[in-house]
Amino acid sequence: MDPKTKDLFAQIDASIDATKMVQEVKRRLEASNFLVEARDVEYRTVLHRACQVHNLELIHFLVQNYGDRLIKAKDTGGWSCFHFFIDGFTSNTVIREEVYKFVREQCFPGDGKTGATTNAHFTSQVMAKDNQDTTPLMHMCRIYRASEKATEDAEKDGDEDSDDSDSDSEAHKESKNNPKRSYTHYDVLDLLVSHYKKGVFDANVLGETALGIAQRKGDQSLLALMKSMLKHKLDQELNNIRMQEAPRAKQEEERVESDRSQCTTCVLS
Repeated sequence: MDPKTKDLFAQIDASIDATKMVQEVKRRLEASNFLVEARDVEYRTVLHRACQVHNLELIHFLVQNYGDRLIKAKDTGGWSCFHFFIDGFTSNTVIREEVYKFVREQCFPGDGKTGATTNAHFTSQVMAKDNQDTTPLMHMCRIYRASEKATEDAEKDGDEDSDDSDSDSEAHKESKNNPKRSYTHYDVLDLLVSHYKKGVFDANVLGETALGIAQRKGDQSLLALMKSMLKHKLDQELNNIRMQEAPRAKQEEERVESDRSQCTTCVLS
């Protein structure tokens, strides 16, 4: 990478204050517009990196000003901006409310319930596939599974080491110190399954499905979770259809009864 590109990407780091990050990236892009489409060694863009560190203000700025040049960009592995946003959950076990709402906004744009802090959209990339046909949902399954295993391992270690039995987990500490509601990997996975619906059975080039990724490692809890959510969502859709059809059926029944009454009247007369 050239020095200016290297310096730009160095500013997009989770360890840097979010507001300062936005200011520094804006300053560099305004000074050198060609950097908007700059790529690092793995062909990632500034939007890819902003998504990975979950800086919503920076994502909003980039999408609003350079969306046509960045939203559809992919790295060498075919990852989209939404793949990178999902990947950002790898290091975040406790998810901020505004981040959760941002994911919801991408999955269900314009539903009036998101309350998201930004109107940046890359909804078209929610179901994007990489070079291996792996979707963000499949990647979220791996992240969720890994976090569940880490939690189980930590609990086992806690049982073996009584000195640490009263200590809070990092996730619990952050949750207590954060006045806003916090969310988990489970909540994000719920959003994605709700969005994908039958897409949970789509396979990548290795023949893996979202359900298969869970089942392959024996994570029955995730398998049961996804099957349950899928069934619930489909049942909900069927009920909605039935409710829509009920008035029509009643109208048809009334019409038939009216025709019968008219026929009876004609015969009697």
